[in-house]
Amino acid sequence: MRTIKTSLFAITAIAFLATATSCKKTVTPKKLDGEWKVTSGKTIYNSTNSGTTTTTTYEFDGEKEKITYSYVGSVPVTNDKTVSFSFDKKAGTYTKVTVATENDKDEDVSFYSRAQNISGNYTYNFEGYFDRIIKEVSTTTEKGTFTITGGTGEIEKNTQIVLTETSNVSDANSTFTYFVAGGSTPLTITDRYEQSYGSGNNYKALEASSSLTSSNTGLSSTATILNVSSLKKGVMEVNFTNSNTYVSGATTTSYTSESNWTLTEQ
Repeated sequence: MRTIKTSLFAITAIAFLATATSCKKTVTPKKLDGEWKVTSGKTIYNSTNSGTTTTTTYEFDGEKEKITYSYVGSVPVTNDKTVSFSFDKKAGTYTKVTVATENDKDEDVSFYSRAQNISGNYTYNFEGYFDRIIKEVSTTTEKGTFTITGGTGEIEKNTQIVLTETSNVSDANSTFTYFVAGGSTPLTITDRYEQSYGSGNNYKALEASSSLTSSNTGLSSTATILNVSSLKKGVMEVNFTNSNTYVSGATTTSYTSESNWTLTEQ
């Protein structure tokens, strides 16, 4: 079955702090403006349920993100990813664009042929098993407002930047390649079906591709607070934390994360 991978930029709002520069890219207080890119960073994410904690570590070099899981038998995953920010100091707004490529695999999935009887109803006949290689490319655009707090209100070391999201749009496009299970023999998907789990015993045709768009608008009830730990010419380091608790019946699950990121002016 397909393994669910959680990307750092889907589980926590990464935030950014920067300042406008001169032609020599010298960071100047009181300015948060222009284009910046996340060039490195690390996040440690913990999920605790019934006294058991699972840790996921995300390491980012500006082009790729390596995800390492703490559970026994897990294998690190590396995906392509870029994250860029644009700040408008006059309007007090920001835009974050994340482009990510994720590779996944479904294994040993049953497939069927279809026949129509004289009553016009379809019957589905089991034929075998397939493996499916999945490549998903997603673009997520987050927009919002920002304010500067702490110290004198200028952007400098120990300043805090408060980011409040107002909209989020994600477009995901996936392509699928099929093989006979356990080997490298391609599987033709024409007139072949798989079970679609949910309500009833449904079937759907095997797809070569799919797309999905999701969006959220409206002022977020929470904000992300970035702490500026270092501010040098064209380079800024920030750290931030996130925590959430969810209760379902008698089960309580808590999530915490600690992040350190380096952003470079473009």
